[in-house]
Amino acid sequence: MRVERNLSALLFILLIIPACDKNKNLLSPQQNDIIYFNSFESPIDTIGWVGVQTDDFRKEAPPGGGKQSVYVSGGCLIPHCSYAFNSGSQGNFYMLQAWGKNLAMGGSLTLSIPDTRTEIWISIQDSSWHFYQSQDSLYVPRGVDLQITMNAGGIIPSAILVDLIKVVRVK
Repeated sequence: MRVERNLSALLFILLIIPACDKNKNLLSPQQNDIIYFNSFESPIDTIGWVGVQTDDFRKEAPPGGGKQSVYVSGGCLIPHCSYAFNSGSQGNFYMLQAWGKNLAMGGSLTLSIPDTRTEIWISIQDSSWHFYQSQDSLYVPRGVDLQITMNAGGIIPSAILVDLIKVVRVK
């Protein structure tokens, strides 16, 4: 009886330890769960983006981010950068992930259903490269368009670097 209890306790500990790893992503999507990805490495990575050009690339990137990231800064009119795409043929819940670096007063990334107030967001505040993931997920009905926006600055000037943007399906 005592041996069974010790084995049960050991098994419980072995199952809990991996879940406590602070460096492990809480959401590890499979390749087919990623519905959008961008690392801003070449001119083709600007296609479809409003407000992003290759002049906005900076030779600085997070771990695993290639050689470049995108610089986001702007005035009072927002969004400073945006990208619209279709969510696909099934309704699903999605999360937003990205690496970011605050260069001044911070900024944000938002995933939204255009023309609604339905959105999730990430606030980029860390002055060194940091992995960000939205706290919430966003339910998107079948075939609905989505929009990613990036903002930094406004009345108070600011700037951020962003890389490895992902929109992932939550299972």
